[in-house]
Amino acid sequence: MNTMVIQPFGGKQRMKIAYDTRTHFYQDTKPVSYRDIHQGQRIYFDSMLNGSTVFAKTIWIRNTVESGSGRGQIVDFDANRKLVTVRDELSNQPVRMRLTSTTVIRRGNGSATVADLTPGTLVSLDFGPQRELREITLLAKPGTTFIFQGPITYLDVSRKMIAVNNRTDRTTYDISIEAIAPSIIRQLHQGQNVNVSAIFEGSRYAARNIETPSLNQPQQ
Repeated sequence: MNTMVIQPFGGKQRMKIAYDTRTHFYQDTKPVSYRDIHQGQRIYFDSMLNGSTVFAKTIWIRNTVESGSGRGQIVDFDANRKLVTVRDELSNQPVRMRLTSTTVIRRGNGSATVADLTPGTLVSLDFGPQRELREITLLAKPGTTFIFQGPITYLDVSRKMIAVNNRTDRTTYDISIEAIAPSIIRQLHQGQNVNVSAIFEGSRYAARNIETPSLNQPQQ
């Protein structure tokens, strides 16, 4: 049935995810088949909603279990106790993480400080078995404009959603295209290279402009 059930980190309920021929599978960095996934393994996946179904675009099998990674939005930061509360994007449950003297805080290719850990900020996390943060990367603050450049890896016209594999950081981003003219949306297709200007609205990236090699005029 092309589905699997997982126990998300930080969540109390199990969740079902779907995959198909578009899903890429890796074991560490080596491409593998879905047949290499077995019950009890620890996996990480890049997903998006397809209606009410969580669809996995990429699934990684990790052989090591001494660390983990995740992504979510900062809900609270207790500077005195060095505790960061993050709402995990998969389970939508708050997860509390601890900063240590060796925790690295980044923004893009540069460094950041604890003063930048403000509620609403989207972050990615690398942590140890005791939820001690090894690294926290600031991805976006609400209202910030971002430029994404790369191929479309997923397209859902009915939901007005695309996924773009951004060349700058080699990360795939889900982007709403609700504000883009229908005439432009009809010309988009999977594999096409695009330049997207989008605003982070707190819970999603919303495209304001899309340029492609086949379109000379930017559209609002």
